Amino acid sequence: MMKTDPVVLLFHPQELILRGLEACLKNNSVQVSQSVLNRKDFSTALKQGKPSVVLIADRLPNSDGVAIAMEAIEKNIPVLLISPEFTPTRMAQAACIGAANCISEGVSSSGLVEALQRVALLKPPTPSSSYGQIIATMQDRSALHDNGLSERESQVVRHIALALSNAEIAKSLGISVETVKEHVQNIFRKLEMSDRTKIAVWATRLGLV
Repeated sequence: MMKTDPVVLLFHPQELILRGLEACLKNNSVQVSQSVLNRKDFSTALKQGKPSVVLIADRLPNSDGVAIAMEAIEKNIPVLLISPEFTPTRMAQAACIGAANCISEGVSSSGLVEALQRVALLKPPTPSSSYGQIIATMQDRSALHDNGLSERESQVVRHIALALSNAEIAKSLGISVETVKEHVQNIFRKLEMSDRTKIAVWATRLGLV
């Protein structure tokens, strides 16, 4: 095995799918360090060794992948989330905590291996992918015209349109929650709108998300 091949820690709470993922990766010459079914075993596995990538199931019963991913990300281990389906909001939440990529369970075996290899090499998701587009939207600071919004306020609007909370926006932008609240109040005043839902609808109609 080449030294660049990823060493993967698998977490999936459904054993049948977990074993399928494990077999798929091994058949494609990807080293699986451990395969675990619950969060306790996941924490133990992280303490026992440092894989090059962790593959974590998200949005399943008793499996909040974004929350679980934080434990690995805090140890500077890149995370690939896999789920039956990712909404734009869920991908934005994953981006807020620093997940390297999000892929659908419908991906091909070659697509899964390629995604793991990109994550292991610390390469960003491809710009054309759904996750890549979400990240680009969240990073976009270009000012929205004819409404008086600053570049930062325009960026906050894009986050609001993705249905992120003030805390999530603060984490994404590296600013305090209080600063986010100030931006949101300024946005309400400048756009003459009274709630986040109206701002989200307005931003969506403009094609911001």
